[in-house]
Parts: sequence; C-alpha cells; structure tokens
Amino acid sequence: TAVMDIIELGILSYRLEAGINAARAIHEAMINGDCEPEGWLDGLHYVLYNLSDDAKALRELTERNGNGGAGNG
Repeated sequence: TAVMDIIELGILSYRLEAGINAARAIHEAMINGDCEPEGWLDGLHYVLYNLSDDAKALRELTERNGNGGAGNG
C-alpha cells in the first residue's frame, strides 16, 4: 500500500501544481488579456473546483495513512 500511496501522492502533487499554474494563467489573462475578465470566470471556476477536489483527495490520503500507520509502530 505504501507504494500505491507514493504514486497517489505524486499524482495529486502534479494535479495541484497544474491547477495552480492554470489559475495563475487565467488570472494573468483576466488582467492583461484581450477579452473582458468576466469571460474567464467559467475557466477559473473549473480550475477552483478541481483544486478543491484534489485538496480533498490529498486530505483523505493523509488521513488514511495517518490512521493506517497508527497501529503499525
């Protein structure tokens, strides 16, 4: 299970980094883009929704590891 957790953690880490980069890019486009900032709101909401899901998955993974490791020591 530890190997799977490391893989899961790596995937979540990548997804969080990608989401943060996407949010920054959308923010930059809202400030300096040719379109009205409101035109980017759907994309921003999509990114925030996915970041929220990934944060929840990370929290569940760490809780699962914390509970799973408590009786192993």
